[in-house]
Parts: sequence; structure tokens; C-alpha cells
Amino acid sequence: MFAGVFLLFSSRLIAGELLEDPQDLLANWLLSHVHYNEKDALYLGVVVILLGLGKLILAIGLWKRSFLVQRFGLFFFSFIALYGVYHLVYVQFGFFKLMALFIDLGILYYFWKILPHHLRHGEIS
Repeated sequence: MFAGVFLLFSSRLIAGELLEDPQDLLANWLLSHVHYNEKDALYLGVVVILLGLGKLILAIGLWKRSFLVQRFGLFFFSFIALYGVYHLVYVQFGFFKLMALFIDLGILYYFWKILPHHLRHGEIS
């Protein structure tokens, strides 16, 4: 979630840095290698914050051994996996994206098959 907040303000931070020091190597390097505008930074920041919030909800639910967290985890990681497949097939293929998809599918399998056994042995709320 901190990374999302940083992304929300990153374009303003870089612009401010360049106003302060037009020869700033890091700010100039970022602008030449990362091509996004303020609208893209806002969208990306909101997405990263929502992903962080979802993972925080999952972590608290797992800590409390809540049975509802299984359903939320199935929905959450199904959505992430479907988006990953879409991005790999229709947008741009990448090895690290493929690895992230396999990790998401592994976590999805955990929430689907393994987590219910762990929740049955403890307190279910």
C-alpha cells in the first residue's frame, strides 16, 4: 500500500525534483525509461493500493482463522490469475509475468484445496 501511495505522487515528485535540479541524474533517467503520465500514475497507484488492501484483508483473515477468508481468497486470486492470463495472451508476454501467474495459481490452489483442511482443525469463525 505504501508503494501505491508513492506511485500516486511519483510524477509530481519527479517533476518537483527536476524543477529543483534540472541536472538530477535519477529523475532524468526515470523520465527517459519509464513512460507514464500523471493519469497512468494515478491508475497504477490505485491498483497497487487495492491489491495491498486485499492482501491485508487476507492476512488478517488468516490470522483470525476466519472461514470467510477462504472465499475472499478464492475470488481475489481468481481475479488476479484471470487478469494475468489476459495480460500474457493479449497485451505482452513476459517470463516474469508467467512466473507470477504460476505463483498466483499455486496460491489459488492453496485457498481452494489446502486451507479448508487447516480451518477445520482450528477455530472456525
